Amino acid sequence: MKPIAPLGLAAAALLFAASGAAAQTPQADTVLTAAGASPADPVAAVSRVRGRRDVLTLEEIQATHLTNVFEVVSRLRPQWLHNRGGPYPDPDGSVEVQVFFNGQPVGNTEALKQYPTNTVATMRFVDPIRARATYGPPNGRGVITVTSR
Repeated sequence: MKPIAPLGLAAAALLFAASGAAAQTPQADTVLTAAGASPADPVAAVSRVRGRRDVLTLEEIQATHLTNVFEVVSRLRPQWLHNRGGPYPDPDGSVEVQVFFNGQPVGNTEALKQYPTNTVATMRFVDPIRARATYGPPNGRGVITVTSR
């Protein structure tokens, strides 16, 4: 029974070291902005620390210095614009990613071009499964929600 005590101490030491490392790790939604970033390189203007790929924050949008939200999405989250499932409609009729502005459907991703960046607070990509469940069957390729300021 004596060999168990050193093993227990070793496990406790590992747990203590892991908790210290976790305390030094930034939060998932922390956004760090680079003070010296230039408008010429908007991608370098914002660096995300273990960031969420399904959200664009106000800080990220502003740091790009682009004119409309389509350009912002194209630059920072181009995967949001890709059609999932090819050119053929799903059985529910969905063909492409849809856009909702303040909860109202406004069309496909081309609709993002009509919204200036200075009017938008956040954008979020809703994956196809959640989009179909939340916004209805015709939204089975995903939804981009845009929230105004």
